[in-house]
Amino acid sequence: MPQVAIPHVIGTAILIGLIGVVVLYSNNIQYSAFLEATRESLNEVAGYVAAELVTKYSLVSVESWNQTVYKVLNIPTSINKKGYSIIIYNDSGVLKVVTFLDENPNINASVILGLYGEVRLFDTGTIIIDGSNHIETVDRLYSGVKKPVVIVKKVGNNIFIGLGKLTVVG
Repeated sequence: MPQVAIPHVIGTAILIGLIGVVVLYSNNIQYSAFLEATRESLNEVAGYVAAELVTKYSLVSVESWNQTVYKVLNIPTSINKKGYSIIIYNDSGVLKVVTFLDENPNINASVILGLYGEVRLFDTGTIIIDGSNHIETVDRLYSGVKKPVVIVKKVGNNIFIGLGKLTVVG
């Protein structure tokens, strides 16, 4: 009698082990798909922000007078139900727009800004646009912020670029 029970116990243990392996493999595939979709979405946002910066840079670089231009961004409030951030990063003289998940900065995407000439990043602070409307420049733009902007300002031969939050009063 005990001899019949032992093969059943061994068979049941093997079956439970196989089910566990299948579940782990399935979770691994699902996480890989999540990572791929998230990185693609982050790359799309980085590309959009970079394109807007380059467009605004092109506008101010050809003009001879000092001016400030900005564009309110139309970006998603989350990616795969996760918050994310946008920064402009100076990588040894090469400016990049980098997007990454707030909970895991290792999940990221970056796009190189093809800007030429003397380009500087804004310090954090406030820029008055007209009257009481202003842009608060930031080093890191969080998803979900109201009225996120890219801003480009020409002062003499220097051009400043950055990210910010537009505040409209009134």
